[in-house]
Amino acid sequence: MKTKHTPTPWHVWSEDKGRRDDVYIAGNPTGELGGMRKLAYMVDTWTGANTEANAEFIVRACNAHDQLVTVAKLAKSLTESALSEHGHNPKLVAEAKLALSRIDAALAAAGVA
Repeated sequence: MKTKHTPTPWHVWSEDKGRRDDVYIAGNPTGELGGMRKLAYMVDTWTGANTEANAEFIVRACNAHDQLVTVAKLAKSLTESALSEHGHNPKLVAEAKLALSRIDAALAAAGVA
């Protein structure tokens, strides 16, 4: 059985803001004040210059995941409807099929069937 991840929003957090190599991804599983917990410690094996930027990128992606999946499913549904209603237009059919394949690939990459 698969367990659920810590609820979003996640945050970039550092115990010492002056050090770029001491960066964590943190979440608040309880939602209570002071409930922030470390989820991941960011390690940069070279200079540490990208550590915070990488953490921010991961946090943005995780925090946006559910909304992006919802929008992708809506776009898929709308594209399928347009295709069924206007399937006589060869240009639309080609573009709709391309869009559907890209939407399906994005949903698969997100781990959503």
